[in-house]
Amino acid sequence: MHVFEETTVLEVVDEGGKPVEPGEDGELIATHLWQKSMPFIRYRMADRGAISVDPCDCGRPHLILDRVVGRSGQSFTRSDGTLVFPEVFAHVVMREHDIPDVRRFQVVQESPDHIVVRFIPEPGTEGISADVRERMSARISEIMRSPCRVDFVPEDSIDPAPGGKFLYAVSKVTSGVPDW
Repeated sequence: MHVFEETTVLEVVDEGGKPVEPGEDGELIATHLWQKSMPFIRYRMADRGAISVDPCDCGRPHLILDRVVGRSGQSFTRSDGTLVFPEVFAHVVMREHDIPDVRRFQVVQESPDHIVVRFIPEPGTEGISADVRERMSARISEIMRSPCRVDFVPEDSIDPAPGGKFLYAVSKVTSGVPDW
């Protein structure tokens, strides 16, 4: 993903707002100067990513956004203050355990050591079996790097966020990272 530097300045910063080195993950902040009447100045997108250390093979001279690793605002905070990106929980819930009887899920961090997995089971099923719940709980504790209480809560529905977007990972823990 090229950053067209003629019109856009992309910064990648740490939790303290200081620039990180190319290749390091950080919060993405964009300044877009194309619209002269309404420019975006240091717009905090709540995305995290990294600028590539290598130039693009196509030969264009622009910076390359190497990866986008997740939404800052929904990153989970471990007890040591480090972050876990929301994509990890999609992998744990749906891919690692192949749960066909779940229509929708949402992983909610209540505290660094308490995670709630909300899910909508397919009609006529339990959704997530006891043995899968046990394996998921162990995996979540491993990811969080400390023992976690993991509650599984079947729901009839899971509402979208106030902005209308469905979030599969929601953190209620405040950290140095902005929660958009």
